[in-house]
Amino acid sequence: MTSRDLVVDSSTTRVEKKLGINSRSTVFPAIIEAGILQEAVSKNAGAREMTLRNVVAARATRCMTSSTFAPTVLTPEQRSASLERLLTRGGGGCDGGWKLLLPERDAIKKTFHFVDFKQAWDFMGKVAILAEEMNHHPEWSNIYNRVEVVLTTHDCKGLSTNDVEMATKMNEYESLLLSDRRG
Repeated sequence: MTSRDLVVDSSTTRVEKKLGINSRSTVFPAIIEAGILQEAVSKNAGAREMTLRNVVAARATRCMTSSTFAPTVLTPEQRSASLERLLTRGGGGCDGGWKLLLPERDAIKKTFHFVDFKQAWDFMGKVAILAEEMNHHPEWSNIYNRVEVVLTTHDCKGLSTNDVEMATKMNEYESLLLSDRRG
């Protein structure tokens, strides 16, 4: 593959393959969805052509600078220790409340109950900031004072340390918000 193979239009972040490989192929959507292409373009402002190698290098740099890594499914030992803690108790005295969704799905689910919509929204705002920092986004929905969350790592098709870390933080946020409101 040469630098002529992949052209990046920096104004629209559009990818065109000159050799007839469709930009909807299996490789390109992952690069585009992860925001890697946009980041690569902005780092190389003015550059009209980039090789796929440059895009992959930009991704590696991004991963190294943001302290993220390719997640892997929890080992049986990690699963036992981490999930037991989440399923039986939460941080700050809150019930862990997480449920394992096996066998349908290797994921965990919890419904958080707050005093009102504002408190639920505050919780979601805190989690949204965390999700961006971790580059790990929950599946969730909100109805008035209730927030339903499902955590799984799509990259490894199962539960990872990212899910455990996020679930633990969510329990902490829940505890802080509920104690602030009560106290």
